[in-house]
Amino acid sequence: MTLWELISTLHVQPTKAHCIRHLMCILIHFGLFELRDLEEVDGQMGYVLTCVSQLLVKDKALSAAPFALFLLRPLAKGHCAWMRDGEDVHPTTYEMAHSVPAWDALRNLKANSLFNEAMASDSSLIARVVVDTCGGVFEGLSLVVEVGGRTGMMGKAITEAFLHLECTVFDQPHMVDGLVGTERLKFVGGDLFVEITLVDAVILKVGKVVMIDMVVGSETEDHGSTETQLFFDMLMMVTFNVKERDEK
Repeated sequence: MTLWELISTLHVQPTKAHCIRHLMCILIHFGLFELRDLEEVDGQMGYVLTCVSQLLVKDKALSAAPFALFLLRPLAKGHCAWMRDGEDVHPTTYEMAHSVPAWDALRNLKANSLFNEAMASDSSLIARVVVDTCGGVFEGLSLVVEVGGRTGMMGKAITEAFLHLECTVFDQPHMVDGLVGTERLKFVGGDLFVEITLVDAVILKVGKVVMIDMVVGSETEDHGSTETQLFFDMLMMVTFNVKERDEK
């Protein structure tokens, strides 16, 4: 797409059209677009998507657009003021800005819907990576329970890739209410901290715990991976006043 096609598509006011060129320069620098000759428009210079920006196209199978939209929604402001507050004033910067904890804010139907779409988008992308690169962890298993699986995107990907597996998606009742499973994919509602009571020991005759989570400090030679880890660590600090796990 040429610059003028982009301006026209975005319905930018003529007096502000020059701003788009500056914006695209930044987006190119961050690897979201490339500037190259476009054969379809007689070799004019134009913008094309990169591997990163293709993940943000809504109609793509592995689109991360919902997750990006959720992260880019209005978040907490005034981090400096929060740093100066006592712990009993505002537990998190999110609560300082919105007057409610982050999880309480998700009771809003619009916010909750956006969050669910974000989690489904993220799970869909991660599921592909897990299936393609970590399939060995499912060898010898017949039943997998996905805790906090929401709409079951991970469970669906696993059962589609490994035809011998059955998967039960376990989440809060209101999260799985109305969801329809298949012969090998079931949805069960309940409270993990109630259903699994406190005991002296848990014995798994044949079992395996598979954890998929961010680990700060891993893959340090990969600049992109390190950047993602640090951004998620910052997100956890802003939203919940906690930190991401590290290898210790």
